[in-house]
Amino acid sequence: MNNKCISYSVKISLYSIAQYTLAATASVILHLSFRWIGRLPVQFPTETSMQRDKSFKSKGPELTEDDVPRPSLALHLRATIILVVLCLLGSFSTLPMLMAARANAGQAYTMGLLPLMGIAALQTLVLFGLAAFLGLRAAAACGLSGAPFIVRCAGGNGPVPVVRSFLIAAGLGIIAGLMVVAADLMVFQAGATRFSMPAFDRSLGLSLLTGVLYGGVNEEVLMRLFLVSGLVYLLVRIFTKDRKMRSWHQWTAIVIAALVFGAAHLPFTSLLTALTPLIILRALVLNGIVGLLCGRLYVLFGVEAAMIAHAAAHLPLQLAVKAFQP
Repeated sequence: MNNKCISYSVKISLYSIAQYTLAATASVILHLSFRWIGRLPVQFPTETSMQRDKSFKSKGPELTEDDVPRPSLALHLRATIILVVLCLLGSFSTLPMLMAARANAGQAYTMGLLPLMGIAALQTLVLFGLAAFLGLRAAAACGLSGAPFIVRCAGGNGPVPVVRSFLIAAGLGIIAGLMVVAADLMVFQAGATRFSMPAFDRSLGLSLLTGVLYGGVNEEVLMRLFLVSGLVYLLVRIFTKDRKMRSWHQWTAIVIAALVFGAAHLPFTSLLTALTPLIILRALVLNGIVGLLCGRLYVLFGVEAAMIAHAAAHLPLQLAVKAFQP
């Protein structure tokens, strides 16, 4: 066993530990701040909230805060189960690539696929289950849509995005992916790559599968549903006396989450190359493009639109990785 293999194995392990520790720590910190969530009213555009809007003319009696429906704990638990099932698919999709990476480094896993799936399932239940539940509760508390389509599937009766919003999200995701590829080729790797027609083989299929499922589902649950919702909730509670969400709350949360999203890719990048200031800037800028788009789509339409955009962005991204080589 050579030193290169040992170093690669250590980096893989540190990457996994850092990823889950960072997310778990954030979950615990925000969980301590969410103990008042149940006391805040939901601000979804329901009939009652429309009656409270000055632009909505109604002959009915004036409504108070107590008339606005509060979040349903049971409903959010059911929606969390659906999200966890989707995240399980994303977590399982990463296993073939991890096994191949370890095998190429001469550090193949000693356990079989089923034990690895069990470990991935346990991590998903704890990390993404907690993130999904807290994200739903925080979104409902501060007036974000959260996961409207999934909540409807879980038995809710709130508004859901129209199909057109999902199609727009898919189109914008592909455009964002092309922008990332163009920025990388023209700015960060100008003249350092050559084009060759990508081979549609098993490696490309696994990369697309991981990008679409883990990137599109798991990362959006963690970064947009949980982190953006949590940040907006904290900003509303800390900086506003009337507990009403402002646009700057949304944009601040979107930008911070996009930066965290970019920084979260640095441990994996360190497995491939040394982390220089240019490499760090590249990770923040390129991932930030997708992060800003998904954050805005989340605020406008819910996490499902962000998932679709993120998954669509991986189509040109993964093809470019195979097509442009040093």
